[in-house]
Amino acid sequence: MRIGVDVRKIRDGGIGTYISEVLERLIPADPENHYTLFFAPEDFSQYNYSWENVTKKVNRSGKYSLGEHLSFPLQARRERLDLFFFPHYTKSWWMPCPAITTVHDLIHLRFPQYLPNPLAKYYARVIIGRACRSSEVVITDSEATKRDLLELFEIEEKKVRVIYIGVDHHTYCPLERDKLTSFTKKHSLSRPFILYVGALKPHKNIPSLLKGYSLSPLKGNFDIVIASLSGENRGESDKLAVELHVQDNVRYLQSLKKEELILLYNCAQFLVFPSFYEGFGLPALEAMACGCPVIASNRASLPEVVGEAGLLFDPEEPEELAEKMSLLGNDEGLRRELKERGRTQAQKFRWERTAEMTLEVFRTVAT
Repeated sequence: MRIGVDVRKIRDGGIGTYISEVLERLIPADPENHYTLFFAPEDFSQYNYSWENVTKKVNRSGKYSLGEHLSFPLQARRERLDLFFFPHYTKSWWMPCPAITTVHDLIHLRFPQYLPNPLAKYYARVIIGRACRSSEVVITDSEATKRDLLELFEIEEKKVRVIYIGVDHHTYCPLERDKLTSFTKKHSLSRPFILYVGALKPHKNIPSLLKGYSLSPLKGNFDIVIASLSGENRGESDKLAVELHVQDNVRYLQSLKKEELILLYNCAQFLVFPSFYEGFGLPALEAMACGCPVIASNRASLPEVVGEAGLLFDPEEPEELAEKMSLLGNDEGLRRELKERGRTQAQKFRWERTAEMTLEVFRTVAT
């Protein structure tokens, strides 16, 4: 079987992690099938694979463009593909072969303020809906995203398959204390700190994090470290920190490498993940794998990921978050307990399992 994969977003945050981690496990486990990977021009030379069952091609159409709906069908026919995998909802409308699409979340529809104009929301809704209806199978990262799909679109439930994403337990793991010393010195992390990892967008709910901290007895004794992407607008967060008189306790570390992020998880007293909405919530999983206790929102997919291994709270109630932060910050025994529970919970999520179940879907569709 000849399988095509759209990998144009291989460097795009969480989706890029999903693409690279799944392919690195799926392709070598499936030597009887041949994979054609379609890269954006700027990425083509950056990724080289030693597997004999891989061919690299360039697709020059822009992401979220009308061109991708024309170019992929033509390339699929030229390469005589039997199946095409779109690891994002930008599936081409008219494919000459069966297709499988992954929908990670529906943030564009749940939070349309991120889109440039009302027309963009309509376009997103049409593209996602048609991608789902025209795919043989739709993969989602969580039951929460599956519920969203079934609520917003007329899709047969039997064609939606939940396949949880994973974490690399060889790299995301507890580290010896001596490995952390130089990192804390480099970033002047002299006090215990509460960690947040993620973007600064409204649905991430940074205000509740800051308000909860300001109401907690931990204020002034613990710092908050926010690990985010560079170039994000910190204006609203900085303004609120000043209003709450916590600006001296809020630190930003931007665009960390994976190795640095693992060190950060290991150094933190605990992670707070206050999102209103997540398609999965990878930072919560990464933290648990590293032995970092987690306090997470009780919304969307996060209860699925955290289970009973962390503390959950209502993201609209900063007072409740303050209570959970105080409880965990002052109870070393509880932190040790959640470290162990978190590591056990994280073991349920492995990229090997994600790849195995994805390959099962490929084989089911092909028969």
